[in-house]
Amino acid sequence: MVDSNEDRLKIKLKNIAKNKMFSKLKWYVINTYSGFENKAKESLTDNIKKKEYENYFGEILIPMEKIDKICNGEMRSQNVKCFPSYIFVQMKLTEETGYLVRNTYKIIGFVGNNKNPSSLTSKEVEKMRFVSIKTAKKRKITKYYVGDSVRVIDGPFSNFNGSIDEVKHDKHKIRVMVLIFGRSTPVEFDYVQVEKTS
Repeated sequence: MVDSNEDRLKIKLKNIAKNKMFSKLKWYVINTYSGFENKAKESLTDNIKKKEYENYFGEILIPMEKIDKICNGEMRSQNVKCFPSYIFVQMKLTEETGYLVRNTYKIIGFVGNNKNPSSLTSKEVEKMRFVSIKTAKKRKITKYYVGDSVRVIDGPFSNFNGSIDEVKHDKHKIRVMVLIFGRSTPVEFDYVQVEKTS
């Protein structure tokens, strides 16, 4: 039977070596075909495994944000790419790894100088990593009252202004008197379709 302390030591040394290796990897921005970011990531991951370059690559990220949208009067959440047509790759850039990235299906190339690209700074990496956390914060539901002035921000009446005529707090709906063709017309909106103007 193998000594468990010896096994633990081997695992610990392997993890230390792996952490040292990953600390030497740098982040690069890769341009992909629009709408094919996931396919490009999948193809690159497959190519890395085929060439056995796992030691030269770390994470491959597609930063996402969660957006609440109103569709047919219903609130729906949707994941949206923060940087469409781009993926972020942590890697050690060599002639071979650069060639592998540039010649991957649905990848156009590195951003900047395609043969000798610049890596991201640590500040840029922090910004990229946390952009989805910042943008994913849900919009605060505002309390509305009769007489408040609002601007419509969603739907066919976008950019129309009006004043609140009725509030249904339990349903998060309001009725706004909107000026249409010179006449004040009542229109019902969800809270998230309007914002206060004063």
